[in-house]
Amino acid sequence: MVIADGAAFGAEIERVLALKRVRNIILYLPESFEWLVLRSGLVRDSEITKILAEPSENIESEKYFSWERFFTALLTDKTKDTYLHYQKSELNSVYLRTAEQEAVLSVMPKWLP
Repeated sequence: MVIADGAAFGAEIERVLALKRVRNIILYLPESFEWLVLRSGLVRDSEITKILAEPSENIESEKYFSWERFFTALLTDKTKDTYLHYQKSELNSVYLRTAEQEAVLSVMPKWLP
């Protein structure tokens, strides 16, 4: 099974798809890890709910090179000064706790093993 940040995985996709022809590989490529965390409900915020409902209507493409960068900025901003403080360079250990892991896993497809 491959779970990868869909926004960052593009350069590797052809190689993995070639392997998929000869191996039993399951791919799950969400928009980004930050997107999963935002969808998980760990950060309760009505602006996040609105953005996730219609991302293309709420993301300023002239300001952000990619949706992944937008979601990173959003998660970083919404969690600053909280126990969920997020920074891309180093994962906050709170995201490794059982409750937080289960929240993120709960928004992933049920067909994943």
